[in-house]
Amino acid sequence: MRKQIAKISALTILLLLGLFLVMAAYAQEPGDGEIVTVGGIGAAGLGDDPLEGFQTLYMFTGVYNKTVDPEFATALHCTNYAAEEVEVVVQFFDDSQGYQAGEPMPTNHTVTFTSQSIGSFEGEESAYAPDIQHGSGRVLVTDTPDVHVICTAQVLALNSNDVVTDASPLDIFQP
Repeated sequence: MRKQIAKISALTILLLLGLFLVMAAYAQEPGDGEIVTVGGIGAAGLGDDPLEGFQTLYMFTGVYNKTVDPEFATALHCTNYAAEEVEVVVQFFDDSQGYQAGEPMPTNHTVTFTSQSIGSFEGEESAYAPDIQHGSGRVLVTDTPDVHVICTAQVLALNSNDVVTDASPLDIFQP
């Protein structure tokens, strides 16, 4: 009987030690250069600080980019209605890295930012992203107090000639 109690006690101690080691591993903060993949967002993602000199204006999910037939692209149409020019950068994220397109926007000017070059919009700025499923993104603008930029986002279905055949709107949010 004592041998059984000793075996059960030893097994219990080993299990508790394993549990504490797992808890200690989960309590560690990531080191420099480590990729954090919480929620499927990699080293570059919505939780990162914006580029220096910029602020996050909008965030969105549902980025879809498929570069083979049938093709899909995510597009954002942004208009600057401020009294002065601002720079706008749109970033698209997959689960490991980010892709971006940027453009200075004069007042009363609209620019279309796309995840891949489709040529359907005059003045289109493309991030030239690879295939992305379940991606996310954000709109960054020059870090000034008087920003007046509005944007809409949509996933576009394209035919083999890169002509838009369907569009589905995406919700965008201010952080």
